Amino acid sequence: LRENTQKKVIEVKLKNFHQSFGAGKEKVYARGHYDYDCNNLWKHFGLYYQKVDISDKMMVLDLLSNLFYVDTIEKPLAPDEYDQYDENSIRFISPDIACFKR
Repeated sequence: LRENTQKKVIEVKLKNFHQSFGAGKEKVYARGHYDYDCNNLWKHFGLYYQKVDISDKMMVLDLLSNLFYVDTIEKPLAPDEYDQYDENSIRFISPDIACFKR
């Protein structure tokens, strides 16, 4: 995770250390990238990222690191399943905290 203050996003980059099956029968290392908009922290956690101090930012980054995973494929894909493979295999798990749900 890395904070990009110019774009006001937190850049998330993940790489799997174990090989996953890609399109065809080749094995690849699954990897992904995601730009998490800092304004979404208000929606997900009720926090203004620009107003928290450095220790709170570290806590927020730790929370965010648990919201992402790299999708891997454990068996070779059949030709009609190639569309399941995605070069950017990072997935975001939206937190269900219900900050603004009624």
